[in-house]
Amino acid sequence: MIIILVLVIVIYHQVILRPTEMIYPASDIQGIFYFEKIFLKESIINFHEIPLWNPYSFSGVPFLANPSAAVL
Repeated sequence: MIIILVLVIVIYHQVILRPTEMIYPASDIQGIFYFEKIFLKESIINFHEIPLWNPYSFSGVPFLANPSAAVL
């Protein structure tokens, strides 16, 4: 039990010592859009095409038709 407590304190020491500061400066919304933009950029650079389908979300979702991806 003590080992688990020590591990939790070591892993989350920033949150414990400074509870008013966020660990990650980006918000959740920025984080979601960040991965979509990276997927679009990598698809265009590596495969020279705009992806119609995102196979990395769940079992696959439409990418070009998704308004949150903001491809167009």
